Amino acid sequence: MAPLDESDSSKDSYPRYSSDEESSYGWRSPLVASTNSSPLKRAQHYGQAHPRRLLSAGVALLVMVVLWISTRHVPEPWQPQRRWKEQRPQLSFFETGDRRGGRVPGVKELLTPQAPSTSYHQSLRTDLRYLTSDSWSGLTGQFFTALSLLHLAQLTQRVAIIPSWRDDGHYGPVITRMSLLFDMDRFRNETGSLFVEWDDVKPSRAKEETPTEELGCFKASWFENALTFGDHNLRQTVWDVPRPGQDTVWSYESFTLYDYESRLRLEGARRISEETKTPLPRNIAEETADAGLLCYTNLWDLQHAGNGLKSGPMVPLLAEPLRGVHPEWYSVGKYIDFAPAIWDVALDCAHRTLGISSRKLPPLLTVHIRRGDFLDWCEKHENCTPTLDAYIPKVNDLLRNMPSNTKILVTSDETTDEAFLSGIDALGWLRVNHLALGTAARLEQQFGDSARWADGAVDQALLSLGSAFVGTEGSQVSQISELRVKSWNAGQTAMVPRPI
Repeated sequence: MAPLDESDSSKDSYPRYSSDEESSYGWRSPLVASTNSSPLKRAQHYGQAHPRRLLSAGVALLVMVVLWISTRHVPEPWQPQRRWKEQRPQLSFFETGDRRGGRVPGVKELLTPQAPSTSYHQSLRTDLRYLTSDSWSGLTGQFFTALSLLHLAQLTQRVAIIPSWRDDGHYGPVITRMSLLFDMDRFRNETGSLFVEWDDVKPSRAKEETPTEELGCFKASWFENALTFGDHNLRQTVWDVPRPGQDTVWSYESFTLYDYESRLRLEGARRISEETKTPLPRNIAEETADAGLLCYTNLWDLQHAGNGLKSGPMVPLLAEPLRGVHPEWYSVGKYIDFAPAIWDVALDCAHRTLGISSRKLPPLLTVHIRRGDFLDWCEKHENCTPTLDAYIPKVNDLLRNMPSNTKILVTSDETTDEAFLSGIDALGWLRVNHLALGTAARLEQQFGDSARWADGAVDQALLSLGSAFVGTEGSQVSQISELRVKSWNAGQTAMVPRPI
């Protein structure tokens, strides 16, 4: 069962002190005999010293240096829980305990005691600012959309309400929530991000028992069809009030100004209401600069103004997080790990595919070969995906810089073309065969109706294990896997272009 794709230091703070200063440990440099002695007298004093005294002083100095190195704080890079629970790393994003008494605000603090309720108005606090939008596309598209929502909520000091996920085309008529597939509790506790999910506000499982409520959403993009709001008995109405900027309207900067210029935005909505004789939805009518629910139709694939630097002489000079491309990944996404239940299945699949029983995995180069509806998704409607031969040089280029025992682990959404699959096997690459592994039955037992969503998450977890990665250009699964391997493993990556 293959993944269903969709198109779609801070620097270390070192103690610094001069030779006549005491260190933070109360130790005075052995080179400082007294504050009144001159460098010449000190040199003469040590030059006349017995060799044993010099040796003792040297040993003492060495011990002090070792103690200083071992006790100073060196931040550890963040990594996901991609091994086993007892080896789970910790993230020092910022110290939440100093300001919040050790607890990051969660559902209990961010909603009213009545939540979840039959009415979202009863669940939302009247003194907080909230932000929401609907979801879009398959697993990766919905993940990216949630990242944009969370990042924009951070920029505008709002509580994000993450939409439920639904994509009938890929996963059937099943509604699921982000926290089923990703470890959102860990993300909240380690980053201090403020968010809830729509099921925390007005649960979809109680749809038959809740009234239909209007939710006014400002038009954000070409895509404005509500996918999951209806599952919570929310009827979306779209309000097209222009945002600041002409060439930068699809940027975080434009949406941030749109939020802070609330008076102009709300006046525009009232003007449309008067002109069209359409009553304002309650969430727009009651919104103020200090409180209320702001909704957008969709926030998929936001960029910084100018769409970030993708080419030119500045690109190699800038660290990737500073190039303006996918800023939501570097501020939010890289800190969102897969749920432990997803890792349990993914690691089991990896070990069985590799044929090893030890907990420690060998170095891996992971490959994502996108097929599916890409096969005829181009102007000529045939031969629209790279051939298998196109992946070989990309893989070999990366292998040159990897240990000799590196294994090549492949996932693909191709399940029926036996000649293609046999070609992968003939290369000596290890293909994750979910049919042979019985993954589907295990996921159905653990995740029920959301098993097909979990299937996609399992393969993405597998791809993130790579110390290097080769993907398919234009695939969102390859795109997110490339970001994970770069950020989590400091790995090298390459993309295989699709035929023109």
